[in-house]
Amino acid sequence: VAEAGIIESMNQKLRTADKALKKRIVRILGEARVAEAAGPLLELLHETSEWSLRARIIESLGRVGAKEAIPHLVGHLRDEETWVRKATVDALGRL
Repeated sequence: VAEAGIIESMNQKLRTADKALKKRIVRILGEARVAEAAGPLLELLHETSEWSLRARIIESLGRVGAKEAIPHLVGHLRDEETWVRKATVDALGRL
């Protein structure tokens, strides 16, 4: 129950945090490997144009085992940024 509350709190922070804090929250959600983080991470992935944040989100989606993210990730294999493409390959490999 406590873990669910922490995850929900972090998910809410993703909507209002600055870029640096968003990156930290995304990393923590990925390291926690909690499947409930997949939805908010996917939402943020679609909303951001910042390549380093996209790469971090994609990495975290792979870590949480978000198989539902696969169709959303495939397009990032053609991303203009090398690090986003690398994160996508790694995430798809995990999934």
